[in-house]
Amino acid sequence: MSLPDHPARPDGAHGTPGAARATSTAAPIAARAAAVAGVIAALLTPLGAHASGNSVVDEFVTRSRTEIPLDRFGRGELGIVLPTYSRVMLYPAWRAIASADAGRPLVAVPADALERGCCDNGTQYNGDWEAEKRPAIAAWLAARGAVVTDAPRWRPVRMKRVPNKDWQDFLNCGDDAYQFAADTLTALRRRDDATPARLGAWIETQDRVFGHCGDKNSPRYGAAAREAPVPPPPPIEPLPDSEPGHWRQARGYQRAAAAFYASDFPAADSLFSAIARREGHAWQAWAALAEMRTQLRLATLGPAMGLSRTDLVVVPRMEALAANIAAHPDWTVQQRAARELIQIARSRFEPARQLARLTRALSDLDRAPEPQPLVDWRLVAEAVPVAERGKLPILDWVETMASCARPDPATRPTPRPDVESWPTRSQGFGIAVARWRTAPDRALWLVPALACADGAKLGVDRALRHDLMTAADRVPATHPAWLTIRWQQVRLLREAGDSQGARERLTPLVTGQVAQAPTPSARNQIAQEALWLARTPEEALPWLQREYGNWARYVFAQEPQPRTSLAADGARLLSERFTLTDLLRAVQSPLLAPPLRAQLAYGLWWRADLLAQPALAREAAQALAAAVPNGDALVAPYLRAQTPAARRAALWRASLQGRALSAQMQSGLGGVTAEGLTRTSAAGEAVANQWCRLDDTYEASEGWPANGQMAALEEAPPLPADFPVPAGLANERAALKAAGSATGAFARWVLAESRRPDRPADLDWLLYVGIQSTRGGCVDADNSASSKAMYMALHKLYPKSPWATKAKVWY
Repeated sequence: MSLPDHPARPDGAHGTPGAARATSTAAPIAARAAAVAGVIAALLTPLGAHASGNSVVDEFVTRSRTEIPLDRFGRGELGIVLPTYSRVMLYPAWRAIASADAGRPLVAVPADALERGCCDNGTQYNGDWEAEKRPAIAAWLAARGAVVTDAPRWRPVRMKRVPNKDWQDFLNCGDDAYQFAADTLTALRRRDDATPARLGAWIETQDRVFGHCGDKNSPRYGAAAREAPVPPPPPIEPLPDSEPGHWRQARGYQRAAAAFYASDFPAADSLFSAIARREGHAWQAWAALAEMRTQLRLATLGPAMGLSRTDLVVVPRMEALAANIAAHPDWTVQQRAARELIQIARSRFEPARQLARLTRALSDLDRAPEPQPLVDWRLVAEAVPVAERGKLPILDWVETMASCARPDPATRPTPRPDVESWPTRSQGFGIAVARWRTAPDRALWLVPALACADGAKLGVDRALRHDLMTAADRVPATHPAWLTIRWQQVRLLREAGDSQGARERLTPLVTGQVAQAPTPSARNQIAQEALWLARTPEEALPWLQREYGNWARYVFAQEPQPRTSLAADGARLLSERFTLTDLLRAVQSPLLAPPLRAQLAYGLWWRADLLAQPALAREAAQALAAAVPNGDALVAPYLRAQTPAARRAALWRASLQGRALSAQMQSGLGGVTAEGLTRTSAAGEAVANQWCRLDDTYEASEGWPANGQMAALEEAPPLPADFPVPAGLANERAALKAAGSATGAFARWVLAESRRPDRPADLDWLLYVGIQSTRGGCVDADNSASSKAMYMALHKLYPKSPWATKAKVWY
């Protein structure tokens, strides 16, 4: 595990930054040093503490953040706001809704603030897998390579293990350290007293400095993995008095930096302090700042090393050091960095007070929030108890919204002591309703009240439902929260059994191809409600498929994937409410994407053949042929066949050709390109795995949660309450259930073929396919007996066949 550095505060450059004061390169070095205050994220949370957990993966709804571009999201284009959004994603929603409620113009949240706060925190600093390719490290290696030819003995890295905690890393040498060293070397080369010997000595010493960036067993630069690790760098000695003062000062700063990176903080503090108090020293300003960084490292990493720390004096001590820096008018870069270090120290050691400061600043609706306070606000909130957060504006709303996604203790599957203090959905509902009652004409608290509400319970409490629905109906469509409120209305009314009221609120959401929904996630959520409110196959057809979310649209792709596929609720509806005739209408509907229609046609083909409906099976085969490339060749043998046995044989051979053909109604159906549907399998890889149970969805037949859309709630997708069970459907499903799994059906068929006097010419291969199909997956109770029977038949009838040679065992 790693503890990434604060994204906006890369680690300082402990090269020789004081060269900036003596050379013409002062401006670029000073500009790059603006981020010199960076430290590890452990400064904000105790070492060893980290957020973890398995997020629910949803191919159709992005649940942790908006899919709307952040510049638009920060300007109040919210779409459907989910309670599962991160704090930083909920903050712009709070700001936009609060501004609209107050009738004041929205001062937008800058996109870079949202990006840094929600999405970039530390990602650019994790790992050293290819550290040499990072621009800053590459710049350092190029700069030193222009002076010396040998590679550095110690591989340049950035991360180091936390002392006494082998499972944790922290950012020890940030990118700016390497870039700063490269710039400093460039400056040193321009000095009149720069000689090859002096430059070479400075580089060799700087290699030792960076040799402390990683652990002592880090392989040297360019070393093969099999080589023994190099020992840690030897101590750095001062230069003799015979050397010029500037070069001796450079060496002195390198000694202090080496101690800092080696985590010898008492030595680093002593060396930096001596430089910081020497007027006229080329590195005085940077040493003064490094003192502050050393104090912060000592306060955070020191306890893991057995060093003492008194939290109460850390901030005052650093404030005193910052005051010394502030007393030098020309130290503007260091002053800016010192102010950031003070904020970090306050966040780490005074989290409650700092959170209150940051929340007050972010609550100012007349000023745009700055990126760094938003980042700090999120991080500091993690270190403050939930009860304390609820006392602060913004966080009160954000925490209540977040509670809407947490099940109540009675339904929580596995209690977690670390989060039991969090408010749950029902608690959040009570809080939100109470807050909303104080200002019922405003939308701010109406949003979490609706998001946390349980529609079934509201169906009993009719007075509260009336009040909430009336307030929701009054929110104008121009309000940034309107889409969220209207979607929640539809959900709650449906859950309360008021399908007619739900459909009335749904109408503006679906008019003009869901014109009000700006993202795939929002369109999918609206389509889900529309499907759950359907009363007939015709009403359901437009909403059966979903768009893949932005992150999942090209997931497995060697080529672009289709934009749509079947979700679990659609799969269940097709399986449990559609007759074969209804499926044919779906296959023929232009409302569904061709790949989905092709998969449905294939499923209908099998179902109709198994249920002895040859005319319907022919229509399905013809629809499949029209939907995929070279489809005519795939289905032609079936269409030419004159007997049920010949048709079944042709259907099995067509089924074994393509890996992507599946007769199962399952989520993801249709998510393969039309070309992919007819991609043939190699003969030795063909298996009969086209379905598990044709009377059920794949998820249900495996015992998995049949829920692609609402997996976060760990419940199966509901069937539309007003969708009738068609006459005759029960008989169809019973007959399909009797067919068993595809593996079992194929075994029975191929064994029957082996007993015919006119055995097919490719029976040896078919038996081999049957044996391989019984290796696992969806199988029937007699799987092992069938596998053995096919194995015995293959070796008895075709002992010299290459397929018999390949079939060494049965399963």
